[in-house]
Amino acid sequence: MSTYSVSTPLATLGQVIFSVFTFGLKYLLKGTIFKLLILTAFLFAVSVFGSMMISMLPEFLSDSFIKSYVDSLPPGLNYFFKMAALDFGLPLLISAHTARFTIRRLPIIG
Repeated sequence: MSTYSVSTPLATLGQVIFSVFTFGLKYLLKGTIFKLLILTAFLFAVSVFGSMMISMLPEFLSDSFIKSYVDSLPPGLNYFFKMAALDFGLPLLISAHTARFTIRRLPIIG
């Protein structure tokens, strides 16, 4: 007479919870936190190098020059430029293109 016996015992509830917890922690560490740290380092590098590149721009691309240029336009044209907010938008556009140029040069993103 042979009886069926299980060679390995069933996992206890504590072992199952521990296994699920370790799986979730591995997933977070590998998939989320590591990527968050890498992207934070890239953001820091781009912001530091971007500010250095903007400080190296020639004088005619500075914010004060662009604002004074917009203010020196004739009143009829100045009205439409003020409505389009070019005194704010032009420096924003220049810095956005500079950031895009810098990010495109990164070998991982490029």
